[in-house]
Amino acid sequence: MLFATSLMLAGCLKETKFVCTDGSEVASREQCLQVAAGCGNGVVEQGESSENCCVDAGCLQGSACLNGRCVLLSPDLRAVFSQSENTSVTLLKSRIGRPVGVLSVFNSGNDDAKDVFVTFSSPEGFFSQKTVELGSIAQGAQVLLNVSLDFSEKVLQFSEKTVIPVSVKFSFKTSANRASEAYSDFKVSAFGRNSIPSFDWPAAYAAWVAPHQNVVREFAAKSTSGLSASVDSDRHLAARWLFESLKSYGVGYVDDVPTIGDYVQLPMETLKKKNGDCEDLAILYSSLLESIGIKTAILVVPGHAFMGYFPNSSSKEIIPVETTAKDFDEALNLGKEIYSRYLRTPGLKAAVSSEERGEYAEVLFSDEPVIPMPDISKQAGECRLSFSISQILEAQVDYSFTNNGNAPGAGCGYVATVDSGGLRDAKYGCWTVQPGQTVLKTLSPKVDVIAGLTGYSCFAR
Repeated sequence: MLFATSLMLAGCLKETKFVCTDGSEVASREQCLQVAAGCGNGVVEQGESSENCCVDAGCLQGSACLNGRCVLLSPDLRAVFSQSENTSVTLLKSRIGRPVGVLSVFNSGNDDAKDVFVTFSSPEGFFSQKTVELGSIAQGAQVLLNVSLDFSEKVLQFSEKTVIPVSVKFSFKTSANRASEAYSDFKVSAFGRNSIPSFDWPAAYAAWVAPHQNVVREFAAKSTSGLSASVDSDRHLAARWLFESLKSYGVGYVDDVPTIGDYVQLPMETLKKKNGDCEDLAILYSSLLESIGIKTAILVVPGHAFMGYFPNSSSKEIIPVETTAKDFDEALNLGKEIYSRYLRTPGLKAAVSSEERGEYAEVLFSDEPVIPMPDISKQAGECRLSFSISQILEAQVDYSFTNNGNAPGAGCGYVATVDSGGLRDAKYGCWTVQPGQTVLKTLSPKVDVIAGLTGYSCFAR
């Protein structure tokens, strides 16, 4: 029941007040009806709606009754990124599939999010777009996602420390199957392409060892007249030849430049500059050897890096080479000395590049420098044997090396004398060959023959 009274005072009409049966005063008949209705009694009465009594009137699908009002249910996805470690753009490019950090996704909305997909994209093209399925994230829940991205060559443009922006899009459904989206972004920080954090030594050097870089393959092939490293004798000859080619080409040692971690040049950069510090020369030489099929390792001792190569792919023996030496014989002697000194100490660390490829892929550039190169052709004559009266056996081989390139190179040969018991003597020879020059040389190893003058032969490479 309701009734109304009009109050008059001093001839003026005052506002009409309606008094409901419960004694409350309201401004309109409709409001009195709303008060009279029994909100929450399970009956939709006059004046009750989802705006004032969703308990009785109910809510549309996708809404919920909260404090007597219908509220739209909506997840609210927010994200925070935590980078796992400091790295360089070269290692971002190299370590495909390796997480760069963790994305914490929190649902602060009033509904569960289901069928959640996260899409990572780069407007600048620094990595390939990637979508990951997260499943469902309950209201108030948090989900952690390891973020791994396939970075493009474009990140290698950075020579200094930089940040790489990452755009994030969340696609999901509400509990009422309403499609919705949310957006976020974060940044991945990285040092320039020539920086390598110390915690990655020496395994990460494998990212810089680049036997498939075109300029590296071309230099190795042209410097050694296309020599194959299919047998042990050719492998040792190739190792010597490439070392001497670098020296003839003019590649030398210089001190490192100050940087965070260590400054590491790509092999094509060292070829172009014709200088580098110890690890730069070791990486370049390893890249050249591996480009013609010789297995190598980067060797690190306190304060220094050098390298070693294997006589064959299945051998556990390593031949250490000090790549800062002035010639190959000195490089072998110094390499053996350093290696022996640290062999049984924790100070020696070795990273076989081919065995590190699962973690560190070689980093290649499509934009390569144009550099002058040697182009060596080689002709070896027949191996001739002669004996002296004093039973000295001498082998002789004549060589001709021509450099058809536009940079200095080297020509190398190998002569071995054998008998029924195997190898008796061997000799290597290397000579600098200038552009447009032909060099004629002879190798003559000598053997002191003790028993008989028969059963001997020789061969040359």
